[in-house]
Amino acid sequence: DVIIFLVGMMVVVGLLRRSGFFRWLLAKGLKLSNFEPNRLILIILALAAVMAALVDEVTSILFITALVLDLCDFYEVNPAKYIISVVLATNVGSSWTVLGNPIGILIALRSGLNFEDFLQSALPVGVVSLISLMVILLIWQRKDLSLLKTKVGEASAKERAAFLDELATVKDKGLFRGSAVVFILVIIGLALHHR
Repeated sequence: DVIIFLVGMMVVVGLLRRSGFFRWLLAKGLKLSNFEPNRLILIILALAAVMAALVDEVTSILFITALVLDLCDFYEVNPAKYIISVVLATNVGSSWTVLGNPIGILIALRSGLNFEDFLQSALPVGVVSLISLMVILLIWQRKDLSLLKTKVGEASAKERAAFLDELATVKDKGLFRGSAVVFILVIIGLALHHR
């Protein structure tokens, strides 16, 4: 049952990836941050944690890391600390729900705990952990973020817009909408299945 569940989630995540959903999310984060590095890293960390809670930590790490590599490649900065940050945020987020990691799924299936039980018990502690992690990472990465700010300042508005357009471009809008609807329905179904 755990393996079948994980395979099913991977199929849904594969649909999201093919549709460009994760790149679209990063584009929204960039737009929301207005390319300000401190705000951007906080958005990426929050996105990594939420995606880990909703799809699973391994998938979240893979896709968010790919997005961070795209971002670091565009601005020609070293991605090492950003990737470490994403991994840490993903590990924190994976504890928020039953979907976050295979151990959570196994515990839920064997003990009879449901989605809401995990939310009530793990989410409050997890959010405090994520906020603490964000503060620590902003201090730890201050030099890297300062360099990124310089690189962002050097890029013209036209280059930033072109990068944003490339990320946000959805080639197949039908697939994008369909995969997003399937994903939302899966999460709702999992959250409400015990009722």
